[in-house]
Amino acid sequence: MGLIDKIGGFFGKIANKIFGDSKEVEVAKIQQETQLRLADKEFERAEMEQSMQFQIANREIDRAEIMRDAQLEIIRAQTMSQVAIEKARAEGMKDLATHLVSLQEKMLQIAEQRLKIIEQG
Repeated sequence: MGLIDKIGGFFGKIANKIFGDSKEVEVAKIQQETQLRLADKEFERAEMEQSMQFQIANREIDRAEIMRDAQLEIIRAQTMSQVAIEKARAEGMKDLATHLVSLQEKMLQIAEQRLKIIEQG
């Protein structure tokens, strides 16, 4: 039985080396695949973050343009009202000038409310 045990032990060692090495190779492959998946996820996250930052920047630009346009409308309305008031006063229409001043104040209040809404988003 000594010879059979030696032969069995020899083949056992060979089998262990063969199958043991293949398990190590499998583990290495799994680790490599995991690392690749992790790298892919990190890349996707970075792309999404960059896209979100770009979208936020675009929204800020849009908001700034809307605010600028609203402020320009206020200035135009005030200028037109002031011209109409001066014209009415020059033509001796004090009642009309008073009404125009009142309208101008109301328009200014509405424009300021609009700006607040725009600022709040």
